[in-house]
Amino acid sequence: MKKKPLSLKLIALAYLIAPIGNVLQIAYFNHWPLKGPRSVFNHLSNYEWMVLAFFPIVAYGIWRVAKWGYFLCLGFAAFLIVQNTYALFVNDSYSPYVVLLFQLVSFAIAGLFVQKHIAAPYFNPNMRWWESDPRYKVDFKAQARMGQTHMKCAILDVSMGGCFVELKKALKLDDLIWIHLSFEKCHVTALSKIVWVKPGEIKGYGLMFVSMEKSDETSLHQLIKDLKKSYKKSIAQKHQKDDSILSA
Repeated sequence: MKKKPLSLKLIALAYLIAPIGNVLQIAYFNHWPLKGPRSVFNHLSNYEWMVLAFFPIVAYGIWRVAKWGYFLCLGFAAFLIVQNTYALFVNDSYSPYVVLLFQLVSFAIAGLFVQKHIAAPYFNPNMRWWESDPRYKVDFKAQARMGQTHMKCAILDVSMGGCFVELKKALKLDDLIWIHLSFEKCHVTALSKIVWVKPGEIKGYGLMFVSMEKSDETSLHQLIKDLKKSYKKSIAQKHQKDDSILSA
């Protein structure tokens, strides 16, 4: 199973633990202990507590790869840059080198998040490959319908979220097409949207299922379940065959 990018996990983790570093920084430069009646926690203002509370919220938004998390991350990075600059001028005890380090980190995160390959998954769910349903290779004959035009096609892979078909008719991204799959006891009819186009003499299209009846969804779920069992069985047989060859 594909996993969420490590870079997003690390950035989310950095924001999650950042309050610890902030508290230690405030305690160090103000010469406040971490425990006792004069501890740094007793000196923190409501404003400072609010800022610290925002870090895990930003971390959660980044980890969820949510659109609001993207804007919150950029906004909070900009806020930290202004906040740290202000703190440097009003508090003589702060080290300019430490503040500069924090500024560089904030700029780096903001710069990273404006990169297209980082921003894309926050705005396009189809780019979140780690969330996609597992696809199983098949070779099913199927029927496609667009308007009043009926076409024969072949389904080469299928998942709960969509399938890949080959047919001769030229179609475009975002076109809607009906797909009817019939295999043994499985009958599925689904309105599908073209989300990927493979050029060639025989056209290939990645389809995302947009709508289907409850009975079709149940039938598709059973098909995927059977394909999963078959896949696991073939893998086990392959391992068994490899073991027998090695032990011969």
